[in-house]
Amino acid sequence: MVSIAVYLMILSILLVFSFSIYILLDKNRSKSWLAKKLLSIFTVLVLILLIVVYEYTYSDLKQKVENVKVSSISIESDDSLLMTNNGRKQLEDSLILLKSQLSKLQNQLKKKSVLLGSNNQFHRDIQEDINITDADIDKIKSYNEILPPSFYDKKYKGTTYSHETSSIILYPPKNLNSDFLDFSFIFTNENMIPDVAAVYVAVYIKHPDGNRRCLFEEYYKPQKNINKFRVKNILRQKNVEMSVGYFWKNEFGKKEFLNYEHVTFRI
Repeated sequence: MVSIAVYLMILSILLVFSFSIYILLDKNRSKSWLAKKLLSIFTVLVLILLIVVYEYTYSDLKQKVENVKVSSISIESDDSLLMTNNGRKQLEDSLILLKSQLSKLQNQLKKKSVLLGSNNQFHRDIQEDINITDADIDKIKSYNEILPPSFYDKKYKGTTYSHETSSIILYPPKNLNSDFLDFSFIFTNENMIPDVAAVYVAVYIKHPDGNRRCLFEEYYKPQKNINKFRVKNILRQKNVEMSVGYFWKNEFGKKEFLNYEHVTFRI
């Protein structure tokens, strides 16, 4: 529809141009007067057509942009997706597809701008959507990979809690009232990372008798720079704590009770 309208507009402009040349070359004044009047009317119609095509073209593209954004899965659509590898993969694939579709629409806009003139704000809006999508993809990739049960299942019977380690610096989120919390931490000495078997995160409730009941646990692959994970916010409950730590490779799968180097967090 848009392409046909554009072609009609180009044809109309060419007709106006041809009509103008005809008037300039025509020596018959009576015919020339009538032709000028018709030219004026025809020019107005062409201008109206130009405006209609311009508005329709950009409105059509804007609607397509909104449609691809609505059809994609955003990070905000389901906070729990970032807690699993499959959820992260689903999110990442959806955002990669969104970026591809936005880039195609951006190229269409550039081609149509040659004929209809530029729409700088629309260009900026699409580019901003692409930039946001890139940032969301990078955010997904920043989370630590979750290790499968086969990695740790039946590898040990329990853990030995010693004093808290200084090898980890934990950074809690600023907002502790949201339903899901993103925590990050760094290893103070990254040279130790190759010797770490897994990062272990556990959320548990402490009973008055000193026993603990685990409410959530997960194993993550350690990584350099920032380590990042997401947990459901059950830390607001009474007597609930979270431990973040790691196991050594030279003990994992070899000892029944592992030394758990960790730090503790509570609200």
